[in-house]
Amino acid sequence: MKTNWTKLIQDAHAWAHASQPYELVLGPSASTHDLDITENKLGIQFPKEFRELYKVHNGFGYSDQNGNEFWAFLPLKNLPEFIEKVRYFIEDLFPDEAQRFFPFFDWQDGGGAGYLLNRKGKLRQGLYDFHPEHVSESYREMGGFLFEPSDKNIRKFLSSR
Repeated sequence: MKTNWTKLIQDAHAWAHASQPYELVLGPSASTHDLDITENKLGIQFPKEFRELYKVHNGFGYSDQNGNEFWAFLPLKNLPEFIEKVRYFIEDLFPDEAQRFFPFFDWQDGGGAGYLLNRKGKLRQGLYDFHPEHVSESYREMGGFLFEPSDKNIRKFLSSR
């Protein structure tokens, strides 16, 4: 069954911003070429669902009453800078994990959610969350800065309430 990404995004936005006057912002579709270039630049092979979503909407987010836009799922062109920014919070305590984390969702708190590669460079199952307040020496003792996957995939991530 093919996912109706636009409806799923609209439903997630309606739920997440039910009490706020934010307007949904949908990016245009990304081309296969743009996805391939981004994969090569970042050094990751995006899963099928990521490619499907971005072929429909190259990012989405919301705008406030002043017209300021806030991307939740970052457009491809913004991913390298965003990934670098999130990794900055992690790299001092967890340099290995930082290089294997590929966030594409912006929590608007300095953190993000996204994919994590294993030590062999293969994509681990699920989406992983990072929030800056989780970077501490105590997390080093727990074996990392990321919790177990928050969701199995993007569809579940957008559907979870």
